[in-house]
Amino acid sequence: MLPLNNCDYEDFRPVLQAVTALTCTETGLPGDGPRPANAARANGRPPPQKGERRFGPGPWDEDLLWLFGPDSLDAPVVSEDRKPFTAIQSGFRTMLGRDSYAVLRCPTGFRHRPSHADLLHLDLWWRGMNVALDPGTFSYNAPPPWADSFAGTIWHNTVTVDNQDQMQRAGRFLWLPWRACDFVDSRRSQNGRLTCVEAAFEWCTVARQEPRPTARQPDTVGRATLPRSRLFLGRWRGQRVVHKRTILLAGNSAWFVLDRLEARESHEFRLHWLLSDVPFEEQPETGELTLFTAAGPFHCCVRSSEEVTSSLVRADTGSARGWRSPCYQELKPALSWASVTRGAGCWFASVFSDTKTQLQKASKGWVVTAAEWRMALETEEVTGQPSVRRATYCGTDGTEDTLTC
Repeated sequence: MLPLNNCDYEDFRPVLQAVTALTCTETGLPGDGPRPANAARANGRPPPQKGERRFGPGPWDEDLLWLFGPDSLDAPVVSEDRKPFTAIQSGFRTMLGRDSYAVLRCPTGFRHRPSHADLLHLDLWWRGMNVALDPGTFSYNAPPPWADSFAGTIWHNTVTVDNQDQMQRAGRFLWLPWRACDFVDSRRSQNGRLTCVEAAFEWCTVARQEPRPTARQPDTVGRATLPRSRLFLGRWRGQRVVHKRTILLAGNSAWFVLDRLEARESHEFRLHWLLSDVPFEEQPETGELTLFTAAGPFHCCVRSSEEVTSSLVRADTGSARGWRSPCYQELKPALSWASVTRGAGCWFASVFSDTKTQLQKASKGWVVTAAEWRMALETEEVTGQPSVRRATYCGTDGTEDTLTC
């Protein structure tokens, strides 16, 4: 917001530090007048003292020095425990692990037009590093293949059906219709070893035999296109596919992502993960990928109930694949990891963890095994029901925990 520090563009600590110092005072904002001596916050804490800081000393303090003077650097540090957060209007939901957290994009409605077709996209952070990330925007006016490329579903961390977008383009800044997610479930086991969030989105794929677009109805290269006049009238015709995504945090360290696709006809399903550009080691025969980050190795694994074709691309010279845009008009390489299969429905299972795990398909679900724990998931085969019936966690130290739908 203010270019008064040397921190990275994506580092929000300078802004949070300055806002805390500005708002957490005895008098509040200028012109508000003094606060009552017995004022308290909604969470029951005593009123904040003048000049609180959210973080300890660091380069993010430079804004304080410029805006509030040297005395602000001596203000006490007051931090609160992080808690899961749900933004109902924007549709962002967080899940917190010991040294990682995930952000799920699952809006149940839109108040303003969506800028990206990114429903059920998942960001994953580990030890301060964005390991599974959002592609960004890059530019609205760049020549192909960069013109609005990253706004489509195919570039996000979710499942694409028949190479189509979740919504149809109706202009440079407009997607129609405004289709949202159905929030399914959120639950936590009694002992806190398992945390689960599930959301669903209903696709309506466009038939390939649609009339050719006119000059006023621009086509999309390589994708089926719904004529704009019918789009505005809301006559959405096609084959329906339900995508259910379940995110399960096991033992505060491992992330299990289960994608279930329900359909009556055969479709192509593509699971995509956009990962940080770090040295890596891939084992295609087992669906495993290890990222060698500055914070240590980070292990990824993808399996499916059906036979899949996988590919890993970094900084493709002929397309927008393997790139990300951290800010407007800036491109950086990334790892684009995709798994493709075809059928009348399928399951994708992904595991992200700081320890090596084994992921196996069982007769009634999935089994994840690590050095210090084991998790078994019983899935639901009946359509229209939550994907997970029961999850059981067993630690080598004798700890057990169960999460039941």
